Amino acid sequence: MKIALLLLTLSFNTHALDCGGIPEGEVVRLDQGDGPLAKAAVQDQDGVGSCYANQSSLLLQSVIPNHPNLSYLNLGLYYTNDKSLVDEREKGNNLYTLDKKNDAGATIPEAGSAIRGGFACQTINAALERQKKSGIGSLCKAEDVALEHSFFNESGNFQDGAHKQEASLTKASRYMNSYQKQFGFAFESGDKDLKAKREEADRFSSALRSFVKNSSDSFFAEKCSKKDEDKFERLITNSITRALNAHPECISKNRINSSAGPACQGFDRLGYISVSTINNSSKINFIFLNEHRQKMFKAMDGFFANKDGYEKFESNLTAFMKQLDKSKTPATQKDKFAKEILSSMSPEDKNAMQIEYNRIALGKFDDCKSQNVLTYFKDRKEFQEKAKADAVLCNYSELIERASDLAGVLPEKTFSDMSAFVDFITSKAGLKYDDALLSLIAKDCAPEKRVTIPENLKCETNRILFDSDDFTPEGPKEKFIKTVSQNRQKMFASIKDKKAVGLDICTKFWNQPEYDFHKENSSTKFNTCSNTGIHGFHAITMIGYRCQNNKLQYLAQNSWGPTWNIPGEPYEIEDGKIWMDEEKLFMNLDNINYLSQ
Repeated sequence: MKIALLLLTLSFNTHALDCGGIPEGEVVRLDQGDGPLAKAAVQDQDGVGSCYANQSSLLLQSVIPNHPNLSYLNLGLYYTNDKSLVDEREKGNNLYTLDKKNDAGATIPEAGSAIRGGFACQTINAALERQKKSGIGSLCKAEDVALEHSFFNESGNFQDGAHKQEASLTKASRYMNSYQKQFGFAFESGDKDLKAKREEADRFSSALRSFVKNSSDSFFAEKCSKKDEDKFERLITNSITRALNAHPECISKNRINSSAGPACQGFDRLGYISVSTINNSSKINFIFLNEHRQKMFKAMDGFFANKDGYEKFESNLTAFMKQLDKSKTPATQKDKFAKEILSSMSPEDKNAMQIEYNRIALGKFDDCKSQNVLTYFKDRKEFQEKAKADAVLCNYSELIERASDLAGVLPEKTFSDMSAFVDFITSKAGLKYDDALLSLIAKDCAPEKRVTIPENLKCETNRILFDSDDFTPEGPKEKFIKTVSQNRQKMFASIKDKKAVGLDICTKFWNQPEYDFHKENSSTKFNTCSNTGIHGFHAITMIGYRCQNNKLQYLAQNSWGPTWNIPGEPYEIEDGKIWMDEEKLFMNLDNINYLSQ
């Protein structure tokens, strides 16, 4: 028989497990209205074992003023675990990789998880300790962490971005392992060889920076030297559009009225075949070059010079307008009219044109470099072969290979600033893992932008433990009911105080509703939770509760994206958040994490 039916025969106070005094139909949520998590993003840990950090970020977001969306990757890097390290020397680092094996038992060289589980309260305490030592806030906003920001804002589909974060962090961690194996650990004290290793690292850094600059400059020059004809054509038509808008008398019913004055005759002679106005007014929206004039425009190489300046562009534009004018008007008059067109722009229009020119012409090369910043490193063959020919870098083939591997998994649109990547592979990899990884993925999280944790904040963990005789074939005994009722009141109080609550559960009951973790385990033996498929210990965040059909239900926010669902199972899931009956939740609950001030 089901527990829900049997519990009716048990008693604790007046009832077994009803709604605990919550009126039928009452709903309390932190993610709606003026709740502290009303604007909280539903995160997706994307293959990274960061659920404890996802929980930590929501707990902190609920209590920090203005409730900013906090980076869970930032918090994940603060948690320290010295177990299961690939290299014993990694102890003291906050991030590590775990070797994985294939079916034959062989190690998969580039597999592993960079962040592999943890606990919310230890993570929050580590962030607080970091804050006390540094004297500045220890938290980054999600928008300032490149890898996390990219995943949520560029993929659009969480499945498309699957394991981008895990792959990026793992490759970065692998590079750091090689770097620190080669040069030692910058933070190790008492290392007799530290000075020599640092000097060697400096030589490597200098050689790699010089190599990257010299090699990539030629690569980018070839890649980014193509004419950007479409943008320049729009720049030209925008210029003439602005000039024409200074003569509204020349526009009549989407046409140029040449009889309205000398200037209008000049515009008419330019030969534009289409003029689009705004709501049939005299204000031009845009104009087009016909096919013949497009060919004339593309033949003028001067338009595509990157750094000749706006004055040169004006000179080229004047010459182009003289070519467009096929009338028998004397050349001097054509030249005069073309110059008058540009001078007739308002100061505001001319300033706007200069800004647009700078963006398209002067910024084109730099924009192209940014868009292709990692492409150069991804070409493993060319990059590595050239490095082998370098007098210094030829001694560091593993580092060069792993730098290329890292570039191959970083999302290009996110890491468009070459300096962050180059700084990481040349020097930052010698720092502690949390500092090093943040230098790569959170360059925008500058000290002055970091979020401060309230100094009086405390995080407390209540472990949910039962003995083997706390359950009978008929259902839970009084100790279970008492434990639930006591924690229930504390959870109510926390939510009413607008503080989220952390829940660490065994997820097996999500796709096997008949499963009860505490029936299978007890405090007298090791608590196990299968970690295959969806099963495993997992951290979620309680953000609300309700009374429905005389049963208390808890709302928890998960970290598997807003589209997460459990098809065909008896759970109500909305936008990545799940409603769970109190009885079923506590039968599968391992820890409860509370914040207090």
